[in-house]
Amino acid sequence: MSSEVSDVHDYMSKVLKNYDALRGKNVDLSQIPFWDAVIISASDFNQEKGYELQILKKQKRNELPASIPFHIFSDPPGYKIV
Repeated sequence: MSSEVSDVHDYMSKVLKNYDALRGKNVDLSQIPFWDAVIISASDFNQEKGYELQILKKQKRNELPASIPFHIFSDPPGYKIV
């Protein structure tokens, strides 16, 4: 394994370990670096509602950090590329 790949692997392993420690807990960003918020883009209104439902279920199961806000925004209707 190359040095760069090894570095990425080690970094991502640490990120995932830290994330597991945050699940269901309030995050003190001064102690463990994490996002201030999570922003998700949905392709339409139905996908936005689906994402909201998935996030609510994950929050109830303590699978997401408790103190990080999740925001979902759907694209406006119509063609995406003109």
